[in-house]
Amino acid sequence: MSDCVRPLSTRGKSVKDDWRAWLPEAKVLVFNRQVHQLEASYMMLSVSLDEAIKLRQMGQRGKSLQAVGITSGLCRLLTSTLQEIVEDLDKDFRRAVEHLADGLSSNPSKVWAEVDRDHYDLNTCLREAIVVFKSFLIALPESQLGAFQNTVRRQSESPEADVPSTQGMIRHRRMTAIAGE
Repeated sequence: MSDCVRPLSTRGKSVKDDWRAWLPEAKVLVFNRQVHQLEASYMMLSVSLDEAIKLRQMGQRGKSLQAVGITSGLCRLLTSTLQEIVEDLDKDFRRAVEHLADGLSSNPSKVWAEVDRDHYDLNTCLREAIVVFKSFLIALPESQLGAFQNTVRRQSESPEADVPSTQGMIRHRRMTAIAGE
């Protein structure tokens, strides 16, 4: 991967720009290690699930149920890793914003830069989730669309006490354009 070592790129204007950007060698090593771990977790889940599905299709109900039984733990391993990444980003962002809002930062410029980076990362996560969501909708049978919408509606209802009032606090936000990506 020596061809991946190039001058540092600035942050791109889109997820596509970031994906195509070159990483310094130290970051390539970290990236490859983390991707390998995520892919290995997914591969274990996928192989186990494929085996369970094939056993079911062959009429081996008992074996298929045994095989599918282990996929729950494998899915938990993968999703907990992904959830941890997003939760860490959430914690970092909220901590930085609270320090700024409370005037507790000894170096506000540094914290503002952290908030900006975290905002960019949150936006990237959102854009990726939107792509996955569209793929999900493509695969979802139309007969299940109403039930899906009801489930989303129920899950979206949260106690208003948990949501701070933003009246008068809403400002214009940057948003990465995703048209054509």
